[in-house]
Amino acid sequence: MFCATAQKDARAKDALLIDFEGGTLSIADSDIDVVRVTDFKQFNDVYEFLHNESTKPNPRYRTVILDSMTEIQKLNMASVIGSAMVTNPNKDPDRPLIDDWGKSQEQMRKLIRAFRDLKMHVFVTALAQEIKDERDGSITVKPSLPGKLADEVCGMLDIVGYLGMLEKTVDGQRVLVRQMLVQPMGKFIAKDRSDRLGQIVENPTVTSVLDKVLPGSTR
Repeated sequence: MFCATAQKDARAKDALLIDFEGGTLSIADSDIDVVRVTDFKQFNDVYEFLHNESTKPNPRYRTVILDSMTEIQKLNMASVIGSAMVTNPNKDPDRPLIDDWGKSQEQMRKLIRAFRDLKMHVFVTALAQEIKDERDGSITVKPSLPGKLADEVCGMLDIVGYLGMLEKTVDGQRVLVRQMLVQPMGKFIAKDRSDRLGQIVENPTVTSVLDKVLPGSTR
């Protein structure tokens, strides 16, 4: 829902949502364009289209949304295993090996860098996971991605936010407020390279973020 608000901002529209989860009901009232990807190889076509569009004086899209990176990685792993089974038909498709994980992570790194470097606004969503440090028992909340990829993805992006709901008292009534944490707090991983968003963005929209991160910008 946050990402879909890009369609309401002149600096970010039109936006294209690349859907992997098959769950766009929450933005059914939005006129945002959605493309459903069911095969990892389709990414090449989508990327080439957006890359060509982004170089035009008046591009069709100014924003791309990858929803979600958690599902993209699963799709990628299925592609890696499928390719491996061509040469080894006896391979167990439900048990990725170390080489499979290595190939998947490298392909994901290349994909994220490629989309990140497009000349447009790029938003990436992911599910959250809690990671326990076996040494001291501490818990860290980060994107639900395997191994080092969760930390690496955060390092590749300018802003990393944790979006959640908080119950607050407003005019004497208890209400749920959407909040996006953009600075590290407790167990949550977050960051803001612009250093302009503060610690928490309440009821965030793409417009409210762009107003602070790119003040005066028309794109």
